[in-house]
Amino acid sequence: MKSKKILFSMMVMVFLVLLVPAFISADDNVVSDLLPWKGNNETYINLFNTESGNSFFEEVANYADGYDGEMVYNYFAKMYETSFSTMKIVDAETVIFDDEIEAKYQYIGNFNTAWGEYSISWYIFRTENNEAIKAGYKHLIMMPYHGDGDGMKHCHMRYGNQNFDFLTTDLSVVDWWPTLFKTYQVDKEEVVQGMMKQVKMYSSMLPPLVK
Repeated sequence: MKSKKILFSMMVMVFLVLLVPAFISADDNVVSDLLPWKGNNETYINLFNTESGNSFFEEVANYADGYDGEMVYNYFAKMYETSFSTMKIVDAETVIFDDEIEAKYQYIGNFNTAWGEYSISWYIFRTENNEAIKAGYKHLIMMPYHGDGDGMKHCHMRYGNQNFDFLTTDLSVVDWWPTLFKTYQVDKEEVVQGMMKQVKMYSSMLPPLVK
């Protein structure tokens, strides 16, 4: 069972790679601070707080054996789970989570991981702010913003108090993909309407249910 879970997680990752190939940037060493992510960043699951949000999950369920709309939502919510809703990056160092916790982060380096034939760069930031660490935000590990063609610009990330190697490679987090988008650059309803045209593809991300 464990080997099947790992295999499925790899399939999800390959799906993400094929969907947004621009985030494969292992040779990009120009990042030295948080400015590439400056602005109002919002967590991916917030996209579905729209008129069409529930309809999207119901439509995906139509192509996924044994699933209903709530089950589909729960899968996506877990995959993109964050303990914050918004992450405002004010300048090269300052991050504000949910307009409540403010902390300074320092860039500590670039970490490359391999997924099959792909090499992926993570950019690692660390804070010494006690409030942020208490909330579980000691490390921020970021990929650059990217998009596929005219698709929504977004970025993948990880965060936590564990070491960055755990957060990027441990098998317990291989199917955890916190994802952000720029609040004022995205029409949420328009994005979800576009996703509605690809519900069959999104259904392929769901793991088969154990019978």
